[in-house]
Amino acid sequence: MAYINGAIDTWSATAVPESEKGDAEWFFMEGKHHGNARIKNMTDEEKERFTKAMERWLSMEID
Repeated sequence: MAYINGAIDTWSATAVPESEKGDAEWFFMEGKHHGNARIKNMTDEEKERFTKAMERWLSMEID
C-alpha cells in the first residue's frame, strides 16, 4: 500500500501512521494538500522511491 498525503493538509492529521509491520510506503509531500498530493507532483526522490516500491510489489521492472 502506498499512502500519499500532503504535508499541509489538515486531513493528514488522521493519516495512517507509519509502521514496520507491513510492506507499505508513506509519502508526506511538502507544500501539498489533498488536491495536489499526487504521484505526478512528487519530487524526483519520491518518484524513485515510489517506483522501487511498485517494482518490488509487482516483481517487475518499470521504465
